[in-house]
Formats: sequence, C-alpha cells, structure tokens
Amino acid sequence: MRMYELWRVKHVGEEPERLEDEGGAVLFPRACDAEDFFRRHPDRWEAECRILPVTVGQA
Repeated sequence: MRMYELWRVKHVGEEPERLEDEGGAVLFPRACDAEDFFRRHPDRWEAECRILPVTVGQA
C-alpha cells in the first residue's frame, strides 16, 4: 500500500527530520493530506517540508 511521510528540512546541510508520533512515522494515505497537515501547523515547523512516498504492507 502506498502511504506518505512528512519530513522537515530546516537548513541546507542538516539532516531532514521525519514527523513521528510515539516513536513511529506518521503516515498519510494521500500526499495532499500530508500537505494539509503541514499548512495547518506552520508554527511547529519553521522550515520547508518534503513529502515522500513509502510502501507499507506485508512482505
């Protein structure tokens, strides 16, 4: 199943930071859901975001 992760990119040269909740990645079913989350919480981010597709499911 295709899901999407949201990553914060603070500064050039720094490692990006994945949005996590209780130790695991927060996954969004659609890329637009991740983008909406980013736009609703701009004070929490103070940076650019990247939305990356990931495959989730049984091997």
